[in-house]
Amino acid sequence: MKLVKLLFVGFVAAFLVACADNVEEAKEEMAGESEALEEEVDALEKEIDDLKKEVEELGKEEQEAVDEEASEDVSEGTLVETYEEGKIIAEQIDVDQLSMQINTDNPNSRVLFFHTDDYSEKYKTVFVKKEKRLKIIDERKDDLIYNEIIK
Repeated sequence: MKLVKLLFVGFVAAFLVACADNVEEAKEEMAGESEALEEEVDALEKEIDDLKKEVEELGKEEQEAVDEEASEDVSEGTLVETYEEGKIIAEQIDVDQLSMQINTDNPNSRVLFFHTDDYSEKYKTVFVKKEKRLKIIDERKDDLIYNEIIK
């Protein structure tokens, strides 16, 4: 009986030692995999940061292009004269001293706003395209400056 117990204890001890070796091997293997995964995560985070910077730069370039295009569109006194009614508008109000905003420009009508930087002067023009009627309104004085059909 002692022999059976001794063999049993020996077998259990051998089994535990073998398991302990497997546990250590598994720990080492997992540590290696963990390091590899951490390196991969670091590389992906760096790639994400690089992509964010690239997107940010592209966004800045696009915004600069839009701003440049907008400033070209609203350059003082030049854009208004490209419109059919532009010459008359320029004769009626001093467009060189005013900023212009396009409110509406569709097949039926075009509405433009003109103002000084401090809004001390504000004008609104309405051009009805089919009738070729132009109205110019001084919005500060609430006064109709021009209301005629142009040729």
